[in-house]
Amino acid sequence: IFKYLLIISLGVIIFTSCEEDPITLEQKIVGFASVSGSIAEPSNTPIAIPVYNAATSGSGCTVAFTFSVEGIANPAVEGTDFTVVNAQNSLTFNSSYQTDTIFILPINNGDYEGNKTVTVVLGTPTNGFELTAESNFTLTLVDDEHPLAAWLGSFTADAQSYGKPGVWDEVWNITIEPETETEVLIYGVGGAVAPGAIIATIDANAMTITIAAGQVVLDMYGAFYHMTIAYSDYFTINNPGQGLTGTISADGSIHVDFWGHYYAPGGWWWDAFNVYLTKN
Repeated sequence: IFKYLLIISLGVIIFTSCEEDPITLEQKIVGFASVSGSIAEPSNTPIAIPVYNAATSGSGCTVAFTFSVEGIANPAVEGTDFTVVNAQNSLTFNSSYQTDTIFILPINNGDYEGNKTVTVVLGTPTNGFELTAESNFTLTLVDDEHPLAAWLGSFTADAQSYGKPGVWDEVWNITIEPETETEVLIYGVGGAVAPGAIIATIDANAMTITIAAGQVVLDMYGAFYHMTIAYSDYFTINNPGQGLTGTISADGSIHVDFWGHYYAPGGWWWDAFNVYLTKN
């Protein structure tokens, strides 16, 4: 809004001289308030996509909108993946400065097809108005039927220490997000903020989860030491290259035993845990 107000404030430019009368230049514009957004299925409330028009004076305008899937690998199709709530695919502004809204509701088809995208495109406005640079809006429809949906979301991890049971136990706040149809990103391991996520592979048929060894949990001492993941019972220097294999349950819970945190270089263990992840 502030951007458009600034444009309007500069829209009237007066050139004066001792010999000429003032000349008024007016800019009349229409555009989206933002260029992208998303809505997850299923949803009973449509996403609201605001469109603004602005002029220094006079009447408003009408602008149509269409949908384009050009260049989109997994396109969202009107009538199949979403519906337009508006009575018609056009907006009418009755004054020189106004806001109107495009409302779009996703269609929940019950099948996993991945996130889909469509571009909402504004047409040529009437009454001498022009489009701003924000004339296209990229809308992403987030699919909720991911095959690993039961093991996505927020979890509390009860990490029971092997080094000093009860004394060195840890609790991690975990977030699991999809990476592919079989891989997930796990955030918050060991309470770590950086470097981000570790990758795990979930086999929903075998009900197992595997985590490759050597993935960095966090850096210490100016990144000189890297706390990495490996199989261990803490007291035995197991193979730091051995990864982890755990089990998953239909209720969304995850269990991974002998979850070791190993410092490299250096070759010493932080601790090893029997980890139970409970979905929040």
